[in-house]
Amino acid sequence: MPLSIAEFLGQRTDINEPDILPSELGGDLVPTCPFSGVACRKLSANPPMHPVCSVRVYGRDRKGEPFIVCSDRLLPAKARTLSPSQIAALASVAHVVFPSANTMNVGYKRQVSIGVGQTKLVLDYVLQVKPEANYDFGSSKVILEVQGGGETSSTGTITRYVTDWSALTEPTNEFLSQKLTTEYLRNHTGKKKVSIPGIIPNNAWKRQLDQILKKATLTRHFGGAFALVMGEVLYDYVQNSVTGGRDFFPGWEIALLGISETPSSHSGAIPINIVSKSIFMTFSEFITALQSFSIPEKTANPFTGDFATLRNQKFSVD
Repeated sequence: MPLSIAEFLGQRTDINEPDILPSELGGDLVPTCPFSGVACRKLSANPPMHPVCSVRVYGRDRKGEPFIVCSDRLLPAKARTLSPSQIAALASVAHVVFPSANTMNVGYKRQVSIGVGQTKLVLDYVLQVKPEANYDFGSSKVILEVQGGGETSSTGTITRYVTDWSALTEPTNEFLSQKLTTEYLRNHTGKKKVSIPGIIPNNAWKRQLDQILKKATLTRHFGGAFALVMGEVLYDYVQNSVTGGRDFFPGWEIALLGISETPSSHSGAIPINIVSKSIFMTFSEFITALQSFSIPEKTANPFTGDFATLRNQKFSVD
């Protein structure tokens, strides 16, 4: 699936004006990330990287939805403070996990560190409905983990393309937002062999799976529930991996939430702040879903074919 660069330092590329200005790698003054409120994590890294916040994914069932590639892009728990847009996104989450609660009664904490034996768990967000609100429509306590997207493959191709854009006398948003297809990159580079970048959602899901199993167990111990909020592309990938789930029900213990782009023609950051997809499960239903991976009848048998013994002799199994 080809992709395009969707955001550069918090500015969407699919709007032609105003022109986005490149930021020199290794410069003395690192621009502020518009999502975290501190110096851009990528530009201040050693070595520095281009500040690409998200990409758009195309092909199959994807029509250019954003896939977040920076941990500070969506509801960053480590942000100096939350912006109005991030508060709106958190409110959207609250409406889904506490559907009958007024947002005036929903509180949150960020980056809560909990020691569990020899393990330390750092919780992105802890949500709580005020006790005096007498909320009784499901759990009033939720640990919220945030994973907007993940990594891309062939990052060198993306890096070189942004470098080429940065070197232009008059860099344009139109150049930066091009789909990085095989044909386009061949024409751009003049090379027959090009590495086409793609997304790697499975890596993010594997990391989050470990977080879910530990943090859901922690929140159940205190009578709460666990929710994982993801960008839409990662959510769709995870939902295909976890069969089952249902609409909100009062006894839910694990929720998977997908937060989507709101169509807009305004410059600046892409509006990604509305939960549009969700499934709810009990803890046991989630574990059952993880175990429900099935093998089609026509799958190749890995225990047939040619083998070599540890003494370098050959044998075959039909």
